[in-house]
Order: sequence, then C-alpha cells, then structure tokens
Amino acid sequence: MRYIIDAALLQAGLLNRTLVIPSFIYARACEYELYVNFYRLSLTVISLQHLFVCSTVCADYATMVNKGDAMGLDEWRELPIEQQMGFQIPISFMMDLPRLRERGPVITASEYLRIHGQDPEVESTNGFWPQELYHSQANVFESNRTKTPSLFVIENHRYDPPGTVRVDYIPQEMKARGNLNRENGHTEISNLLWRIDGFNGVLADWEPVINALRHSVLEPDLDDHDVVGRILNANGWEVLHTFAHACASPFFC
Repeated sequence: MRYIIDAALLQAGLLNRTLVIPSFIYARACEYELYVNFYRLSLTVISLQHLFVCSTVCADYATMVNKGDAMGLDEWRELPIEQQMGFQIPISFMMDLPRLRERGPVITASEYLRIHGQDPEVESTNGFWPQELYHSQANVFESNRTKTPSLFVIENHRYDPPGTVRVDYIPQEMKARGNLNRENGHTEISNLLWRIDGFNGVLADWEPVINALRHSVLEPDLDDHDVVGRILNANGWEVLHTFAHACASPFFC
C-alpha cells in the first residue's frame, strides 16, 4: 500500500493535481478468533433462525464486513462464514494523513464526495472509481452548477513503459556505485548472469540469479541476501526491491 500511495503522490505532484485516496482499508482477519452464533426466534407457526458472526474484540472497534460482498469477489465464498469476514478500518487509523498532506494535497474519497454534495456513504467499497456517480455533480465552490468534474485516464503504459523498473527508492550507496561503464561489469559472473533464462536485458528475477550463482560461486550461504548482494555488487549488478519482488540488474536504474 505504501508503494502505491507513494507512486500516486508522485504522479499527482507531476500533474499538479489533488490525490484522492480511499477512506478505508480492509483487514483480512482479526488477531482474535471469530465465532458464529445462531439466534432462533419461535413464532406461533414458524421458526426464524438468524446467523451472526461475532468477535470478542475486533468488531467492537471496526465495522465487520463480508470480504466477498465488499470487494465483489467470490474467492472466499466456499470458506466457512467466519473466514469470509473482514474488518473495514478508516484509513486515518492506518496512515498519518497530516504527514502525508505535507507532501502534497491529499483528500479521502469521502471528503471528495462531501465537496461534491454527495453522501459519503455512496463511496465504492472496492476502491473502484465510478465515474458516472462521482462526476455527476459540481463541487460546492463552483458557481456554474453544470460544470461537473472531467476525467482523463492515463494508460499504464504511458507512465510505466516496457523496459523500466519502478522501485521504492535508490539507496545512496547504489548511487555512489552506479554507472554503466564499470569495469567489474564484464566479469565471468556478470557474463553468466546476462545469459540466464528470463533476463530481459534490464533485470532478472531473484531465483534464476540465485540458481546461476550456486553453480559458479563457492559461497556457502547464498540464502543470505546480504551475501548475494555483495557478490552482485562486486560484479557490476545491483539488487532492486520492486513492487512485485526482488530482482537483480546490471544497470543503475
């Protein structure tokens, strides 16, 4: 989540726009056990049975929701009902919004809806931006009530083109080492890594790199990332921690 919001803040700053973030997030589980209660109400000729999913702690402090209903997904439908439940937590409990706003203008979706004269309760439960609903009214500061918000979608390939790698940040020591003309970039190990399966000319996934090193390096502890990092650095490669996974690259990105 931090990576996504950091990237969104950067994009909002580049575009001189206000970032709108969801008003809440979901916790998949509670630290404490959930349990199911059955409540039976007997009437004159019929018996009504109700099912309640309960928590001794978490539901007292957060709204309990069915994850499948909230997210519009069916992956949990076959689980016992107590395992289908999650907790809706205000994003202000999980993130320091005042500190986030020091980096740029940020509002929540519920604040956006209020500014546009709409009930915050209509906020999408799965994070989707329903343009037809959210763009149906002008904001409260607009004198021209027919001027509703516009929307321009930037396709992913426009800001994340093939051949680029988005990372959290580049450490100072990597900057100090990094250039494309290092002599140690043409070692036997480096040349080996350039030939491994899956290397796309920019980066290689972590596991193929480890497998290649196991056949060429007399190092007993290749399960230690620091050890592998030192070997790669000595041969002109860098370790990158991307949004998806760890990888290695011969380039300073």
